[in-house]
Amino acid sequence: MNWLNNVTISLKIAIIVGLLAIVCLGSISFATLQMKRIDDSYSDLVGRIDKGTVSQVRAARQAEAFVSAAFQMATETTDDGVSRLAARVAETQRDLEARMADILVKLPEKSAAYEPILAQYKQAFLACGPAVAFAMSTRSPEDNMKAAERLKLECVPRIEAATRSHVKINDGIIAYAEKASGDLTDATDSTIQNCLLFSIAGLLFGLIVSLWIGVRGLSKPIGKLKEVMELFAKNDLNADIPGIKRGDELGEMARAVGVFKASALEVERLRCGQQESERRIAEERKTEMRKLADEFEAAVGQIVETVSSASTELEASASTLTKSAERTQEVTTTVAAASEEASANVQSVASATEEMASSINEISRQVQESARIANEAVDQARKTNDRVGDLAKAASRIGDVVDLINSIAGQTNLLALNATIEAARAGEAGRGFAVVASEVKALAEQTAKATGEIGQQITGMQVATDDSVSAIKEISGTIARMSEISSTIASAVEEQGAATQEISRNVQQAARGTSEVSSNISDVRSGASETGSASSQVLSAAQSLSRDSNQLKLQVGNFLNKVRAA
Repeated sequence: MNWLNNVTISLKIAIIVGLLAIVCLGSISFATLQMKRIDDSYSDLVGRIDKGTVSQVRAARQAEAFVSAAFQMATETTDDGVSRLAARVAETQRDLEARMADILVKLPEKSAAYEPILAQYKQAFLACGPAVAFAMSTRSPEDNMKAAERLKLECVPRIEAATRSHVKINDGIIAYAEKASGDLTDATDSTIQNCLLFSIAGLLFGLIVSLWIGVRGLSKPIGKLKEVMELFAKNDLNADIPGIKRGDELGEMARAVGVFKASALEVERLRCGQQESERRIAEERKTEMRKLADEFEAAVGQIVETVSSASTELEASASTLTKSAERTQEVTTTVAAASEEASANVQSVASATEEMASSINEISRQVQESARIANEAVDQARKTNDRVGDLAKAASRIGDVVDLINSIAGQTNLLALNATIEAARAGEAGRGFAVVASEVKALAEQTAKATGEIGQQITGMQVATDDSVSAIKEISGTIARMSEISSTIASAVEEQGAATQEISRNVQQAARGTSEVSSNISDVRSGASETGSASSQVLSAAQSLSRDSNQLKLQVGNFLNKVRAA
């Protein structure tokens, strides 16, 4: 390349250093941009999945709250309680639909899967409407039981079907998140490999170009010029001077040598043509040679000094680059150790999280068992309520029989009174009839007294029965509240379990990330080692150039000494 012959030595060295700097800067910029893109993708994935997961969990809780509020309303006997629970039913329905709509906004790519579930929830609410309306209108225990049965048959299966579909979609979301995370991990590995390949290729290219410039533009021309000057020193003036047309310092040096050659040839011509004036010419030639030597020393000495200074600067730059590579290798070794320690810590956290998830699952099972026992207690209370109701009905029927006996006793007493009156009218002939009438009257009075006592007992039994019914209702309400609390605890435990599992997955993923960071740091350390080797090669080339320039300076000094001594 002719343009290289016209570039100064300082500019050549600047080109070498600048090229290496551009390669390093390009590698860093490429790695930064790629890692920024992957980080943005990770942030977008985690943000959307986390927000969508929260909305899904809350939507599932609202479905459970809807069913719980509907059953509580079915067992409520006060108007205020029914109004409060009806408002809660409507609120949970609206909130569930809002949560599902929020999922469609935060996860638009899953809208095709979530829209049918939202429609299924709406259809379930429509199917629950008549049963919920009937539950709002009931106040008696019998109607409350009917309302609960209708909710169990008409509403609960629809809500459970929609919830099962929701759970299946959530499993799909988890699979999607794992796939997206795997794709981003692959992209990270590919980016790291590309960065390493780009850095190594750039460094190799920079070293090759630097060596080519150093050999082609500096070392080789200086060596050729040195050989010619050695021939001139031996009075062999037939050799051609290389690099006379160059535009750099070596060209100036070659042209100075050309002037010396021309002068030497002219001196030789004069020596051959004028033998008689050899002494005078010899003296003039010696003077001229000294002058030329001085001029040559002035012209070439500065150039040699420039080459020596430039080689010294190149050697210093290469030494600095080597030290930087060694420092980079030390830093990457430290970072690798810290990364391995962080990986071990993350693994410990993952194990603790898994143990916590196991404990939460056991708590959830115990809470579900408590809810089941509470439901059985509600069923037993309902059966007891039915039996007490039957007892109250039987007591009422006994009261009716007692009233009938009282009526018969009253009529018997009236007949006995009439018989006594008739016996008195009959005189002596009706005395025996009067005795019988008196006995019948006494028996009627005893019957009336006995039936009165029975009536009092039945009245007391009815009062006790009513008290039992009220107590059983209070027990049923207490058990229902216990069931509600158990359901709430179960929901909270399930949500905590889901959060713990999510934490466990994130911790496992972080553990994998730290392992990958450790591996990548090892790759970077290897790249730094290769950079150090390449820098050592540049340093070796710079030292070789410095030795050549010193040798050239020494040869020029010897040449000038010989010229002055001639």
